[in-house]
Amino acid sequence: MKKRSIETKDKFIKEKKQIQNALKQAEDKYRSIVETAQEGVSIVNIDGKVTYVNKRMVEMLGYTEQEVIGVSFLKFLDEKEQTYIQENLERRKRGIRERRIFKKDGSSLWALESISPLLDANGKVNGQLIMITDITERKKAEEILRRTNNELESKTNQYTAELEEKNKQLQKEVQERYYMEKRILASNTILKLLTTSSSYGKYLNSVIKYIRNITNCKCVGIRILNEKGQIPFESYMGLSQGFWESENLLSINKDQCVCIRVITGKPKVQDIKVTSHGGSFYCNHLIKFINELSDEERAEFRNACVKHGFHSIAVIPINYKNKILGAIHIADERADMVPLKIIEIIEPLTPMIGEGVYRFSLDGRRAEVEKKLRESNAILETIFSSANFLIAYMDQYFNFIRVNQIYAQLQGYTPEFFTGKHYFDLYPGENERSIFEKVVKTGEGYSTYSKPLGSEGQPGQKITFWDWSIQPVKDSHGKVKGLVFCLIDVTERKRAEEELIKAQKREIESKRLSDIGTLAAMVAHELRNPLGVIQMAAYNIGKKSKDAFLNSHITNIEKKVSESNQIINNLLSYSRIRVPHIEKINILNLLDECVNLAGKRFFNYEVTVNRNFNLLKEEFIEADPIQMREIFINILNNAYQSLPEKKGKIEVNAARNGNDIININIKDNGCGINKEDLPKVFDTFFTKKSKGTGLGLTICKELVAMHGGDIYIESEPGEGTNININLPIRGKI
Repeated sequence: MKKRSIETKDKFIKEKKQIQNALKQAEDKYRSIVETAQEGVSIVNIDGKVTYVNKRMVEMLGYTEQEVIGVSFLKFLDEKEQTYIQENLERRKRGIRERRIFKKDGSSLWALESISPLLDANGKVNGQLIMITDITERKKAEEILRRTNNELESKTNQYTAELEEKNKQLQKEVQERYYMEKRILASNTILKLLTTSSSYGKYLNSVIKYIRNITNCKCVGIRILNEKGQIPFESYMGLSQGFWESENLLSINKDQCVCIRVITGKPKVQDIKVTSHGGSFYCNHLIKFINELSDEERAEFRNACVKHGFHSIAVIPINYKNKILGAIHIADERADMVPLKIIEIIEPLTPMIGEGVYRFSLDGRRAEVEKKLRESNAILETIFSSANFLIAYMDQYFNFIRVNQIYAQLQGYTPEFFTGKHYFDLYPGENERSIFEKVVKTGEGYSTYSKPLGSEGQPGQKITFWDWSIQPVKDSHGKVKGLVFCLIDVTERKRAEEELIKAQKREIESKRLSDIGTLAAMVAHELRNPLGVIQMAAYNIGKKSKDAFLNSHITNIEKKVSESNQIINNLLSYSRIRVPHIEKINILNLLDECVNLAGKRFFNYEVTVNRNFNLLKEEFIEADPIQMREIFINILNNAYQSLPEKKGKIEVNAARNGNDIININIKDNGCGINKEDLPKVFDTFFTKKSKGTGLGLTICKELVAMHGGDIYIESEPGEGTNININLPIRGKI
């Protein structure tokens, strides 16, 4: 038992030694590992003092082992790191972090520190194992990498910013090039339209169609300023009839709106913010714009565009040689349809559009002038060839260039005979020669009237009378280059004047007789009523009376009343004016009948008669149809007779004027009436006609007055005459 106990003890001792040897070997092994490790290893106790450091640790710190043992490890750290170590120790946490370690020489190194708590047998922390790996080179490399990365990032950002800026510039250039190409295309299109359009209307229609295409707006129109100051739409697309009617005849002289201010180049203050540098008004939110204006500012707009629901509006002036000819009007019910870029595309086109407007209008005016010139030449040729007076055209040296047919016939030659011959070689005369020379020298025409030629003392020759006219023909510098010599045979006129002088001697008597006629009409009107009363009274007395003597007196009274009525009838018949016999007549049918009768009478006249009285188709008036017919026929006869060369235009208008009056207007474009003669036209026997009686208008005025109406005349010499008659619908006597 004792032996077994000894054996057991020996075995235990042996095993203990083996364990101790094994532990020593392990300790030596681990110590060797720790001592040869590339990481610094230190152990600190619960107070933070170093109890062990390996060789690598002292090398990294620059101290000896003896200088480190027993020293607080916090000595090698800054205050912030010391706080971290204390917290980590107290919390018994493991931790790995990078920190800066200070060496003996004051320098520092970057270390990757791993801290692990050391526990006693009871599991209580009694220290820390601190392992440090020198990562200074790595940190330097990281710093270099960071700086490099920062530089690279900075350069990348710089390059990115530069690229973005260049991209913006490129986009801007692309956009500008796009709009430039669009402007060039637009310019080329407008130029092409100018060269290919055959007329003014087709050109403007093509222009607005193209503008409508590039703007995508519904409504486009072109206004052109005319001589009256109006700005009508010469061409338009998409505008409603109501808008056109309200806006077509705007006037720069009396209306006010933004389109007028654009054309006149006089914008208001409120227009400026929506006006381009080119003077165009453009607004993409019109209603909002108008609502933001004051009442005074809003009064400067007609608001027609707002009333018709337009949100986008642009008015672009059409310029030509620094002059505004009109404007392009763009409108759409959608907002944002007229951006500035679109306006800037259209604005450069307006000088070309203006040139087209000017060129076509100039061509139109030229064509019109040429047409009028051809017409004038044709008229002059007709006058020259067919005039019933003598015409000769000669140069400033009095050599014949041309004579008309009647001139040659009167002299017994053909017109060709006179060409090139000298006037005074054919017709010597010093007095006439001095007159011709004076006209050439002064450039002033000469006229003489009723100059006698021939002598009654010579056998077979009568005195004739001639009006002479010698008028100079001048060049553009006012120098006389020729003469027009006209002679008119006025022998009959001279004889008529002599007869007129004789007739004037009878005028007093004629006027007296006319006054009697007028008095007769008045007497008839005033006496017939009392005569009727007398006759009725005599009849009643005779019926009741049984006295033969009284009956004889009554018979005598009735006879005298009958004689008086006969006298009145004779006077009325003499004066040609009788009391109107009122009937209900259709005024349209009566006018139509009178126009037809006048047309048949003057069938050889080339006259255009415009009848504008269809509105009176169902209208009736109470009047004497015979007297009405006499009035209208008389006036129509005068109108025909006033037309020069039996050509012209007569217009007959009639319409109801209010509830009780019918207005009849008869207008011609004849010779007209001189201003000094107008007050006399209704006077008895006043006439300018050689064969007239001067009673026509006098009778017309009296007949109109007898129907309770009035008549008045407006006339200008060479322009024509306008006669207005107002008649009551219900007869008035």
